[in-house]
Amino acid sequence: MDRVTPHLAWREVLRGSGYDDRHEVPKVVRDRLIETADEMFEPIRLAWGAALRVVAGGGVRSPEMNERVGGALVSQHLLGRALDIKTTRPADLVGLYRMIARMQRDGEIPAGGLALYSTRGGVPRFVHVDRRGRRARWGYAALRRAEAWLQAVA
Repeated sequence: MDRVTPHLAWREVLRGSGYDDRHEVPKVVRDRLIETADEMFEPIRLAWGAALRVVAGGGVRSPEMNERVGGALVSQHLLGRALDIKTTRPADLVGLYRMIARMQRDGEIPAGGLALYSTRGGVPRFVHVDRRGRRARWGYAALRRAEAWLQAVA
């Protein structure tokens, strides 16, 4: 089985993870990642109606890789509860962020973290979403930069 869910491949969530194979991922983390994909990625992908990708290092992470990328000490990526996703067009990421915020608010997906990451120039890079069980938001400056960038290119 090379797919986590119908729209998400293991190679995507393992790319940049520090793990070479899904069987290297601790079973409890692997099981949580499958739940995250089922409960979050698939509903988001279906609501979005177009392709979404997990960025390299934006799926599950080994402790060594998490340290290398400067991830939070208790990163949800270490626990299999987070995904960093992007659309095919950077300009669509603000809309994706807003849709996910609404889905979390309305209980369509589990409560958790949500942030949009952008370059210093405001070009949206990806959306972090996790299922930590409580609402958490950060990166408002990046969101404002991305919204300004979006207005400038419109």
